[in-house]
Amino acid sequence: MDGAKLVFVRSGVPRGLAESQREFGVEEVRTGQHPLIGCMKGTFTIEPGWDLTKPALDREELDAMEANLDRTADLTESGLSKKSQ
Repeated sequence: MDGAKLVFVRSGVPRGLAESQREFGVEEVRTGQHPLIGCMKGTFTIEPGWDLTKPALDREELDAMEANLDRTADLTESGLSKKSQ
């Protein structure tokens, strides 16, 4: 790059935000429903063939979680009984 001239040229994009500003206003539509009803419509999709009635965890995972919860409760209880003595 020795001896070459480096030139910076401004692009045609105006300074600041490239998008035009949008004005947001309160929509005065009265539907008789609370405004939050339907607010998340279209934010997720359920794949065709997915069984919505199927449990999220299978039996082995659920048993492991319950065993871990029981161990934690036993450890907590034994720790609390040592402190009270």
